[in-house]
Amino acid sequence: MRHIVYYLLLGMMITSCSMIDDDMPEQFNETTSSVSKQVDLLVSIGSGALKPSLAPALTHRAPTFSAMDQLVAIPFHTNGAKVTANDEPLIDLVGLDEDDMTKEYDAEKYNTYYVDRCNLMTGTDRMLVYGKAKPAHSDLSYDPKVHGQLSALPTIRKKTADIQFSLTSIRNTSEAHPDAQALATYMTNIANTNGWSTTDDPTLKSYYLDFIRIGSEGAGLMSGAAANIKAFVAALRALLTGSDALSTAIKKNIDANSSIASNTYPQSLGLPDGAAAIRWTGSQFEVKTTTTQLDNINGINRYTYPAELMFFADSPIRTSAEEVTKTVYQENTETWDAFLDTYYNGSTAVNTNTKAVAVENPIQYGVAKLNLTLTGMSPTLSDAKNEVVLDADMAHLPLTGVIIGGQHTVGFNMKPQGAQTDVDGRFIYETTVDATNLATEGYKTSTLVLQSYDNEKVPVILEFKNNTGHAFTGKDGTVYPETRFYLIGMIDPADKKEEGKDYTNRVFTQDYTTTMSMSVTSLAKAYTCMPDLLAPRLEVGVQVVTKWIQATTTNVELR
Repeated sequence: MRHIVYYLLLGMMITSCSMIDDDMPEQFNETTSSVSKQVDLLVSIGSGALKPSLAPALTHRAPTFSAMDQLVAIPFHTNGAKVTANDEPLIDLVGLDEDDMTKEYDAEKYNTYYVDRCNLMTGTDRMLVYGKAKPAHSDLSYDPKVHGQLSALPTIRKKTADIQFSLTSIRNTSEAHPDAQALATYMTNIANTNGWSTTDDPTLKSYYLDFIRIGSEGAGLMSGAAANIKAFVAALRALLTGSDALSTAIKKNIDANSSIASNTYPQSLGLPDGAAAIRWTGSQFEVKTTTTQLDNINGINRYTYPAELMFFADSPIRTSAEEVTKTVYQENTETWDAFLDTYYNGSTAVNTNTKAVAVENPIQYGVAKLNLTLTGMSPTLSDAKNEVVLDADMAHLPLTGVIIGGQHTVGFNMKPQGAQTDVDGRFIYETTVDATNLATEGYKTSTLVLQSYDNEKVPVILEFKNNTGHAFTGKDGTVYPETRFYLIGMIDPADKKEEGKDYTNRVFTQDYTTTMSMSVTSLAKAYTCMPDLLAPRLEVGVQVVTKWIQATTTNVELR
């Protein structure tokens, strides 16, 4: 049985461009025949920002609101309507960084950033506002694996349709990494041991065919991760008990491993082991990094860092013909709505009398959040051969990461644009897992994601490490001790739509939290090499009920 719940995340408030000095001049742009007002910008964050909802579950990413170090406000004239991709921004774009903003931060009341002098064209009646949070761990260097990473905020005026934000690939190339090539070369040297491929010895011949993966599912494709390759050849060496010349030669080539002794690819690059693949091509092993009709793998450049903490608003403005000083904001004790009603009751657009401007709507989170819990495993777990795996429990099969699909480039409104396509499909790799209260609460992880398409099926993959001390058979071959494997779940919003609840049209919605609870009932569909996660031939093992209930966790069985 499964349900999905979303919780609304608390927003921030952008409060104003305010005219502080009556001597600030109007500026006439001869090219555009437009008039700009030079004003001061004050940014205010509501007192609840980040506190109850986002921060506690993301202590590794944003434990408290430490600062917002980037802000971009893009003015429009839309007669008050929401901005569309066809609307053209006005000339002035307000782009600020931390050096431009004087921080007045008090967690118990409105929190402000005060910025000297920005221009707004007369006629401005709406704004797109984007903000990025300063990494909470300011004492550490910026790390996209920890803090997440999205495209930079706009710095120049551009068409609205050209404003886009994308996740950052961990390895943004399909070229084989030198460490991957070293592993493939090592495997080739073993496979090409003189006389092995032509031996008449039935045992050694079967070892050879297994080594190059002939006759196995995957038609020669196998994991190219260092941990898997080392475990694979160690298992082969243990079988070579004979003292004949061929067995001795094979063992000699296995032991000639100095070139890969310290190799930890692809973990060394921050990628999941399941991203690495090699294939025997008849004379050598080749590194595989892209999806083809033959190579049913997930392209290596599809794996990304999590999204970073980002804020967004598409809001009308409120104006005042009276001066509103910085002190007024600092001393304010009213609610946000009451504050606007008191001080911003003028025109809905900037005109020649405007002295202060407020962005009316709260800034919301432009990203979504996933909270995931692995609650437990069946007392007995069987593999693909229907054999019971010994010591297979939560302690001996630790959760080491989560891979999340449904990630695409988003547009100006922080939503995927146009018809759904898999060309830009990406997968977040999150490796921070909390096992503090394993016995009572299971494994927990949280990450920031982008909004997914309406009706899009989203794969969510759990990464485990086999610490049982026993090998077992998975979907695509043997899962050796000390290696990682993957169980795949597919979340389909079509199964659980609710009338009148827009967020049930998709798995991830900006400014909402998706909470999932998963359990393992079988290891029969465990992968060591990640299949193409965008393909219809993907093997999944998820049971889903067709009801989506707010305030109830989604329960997903992986089997």
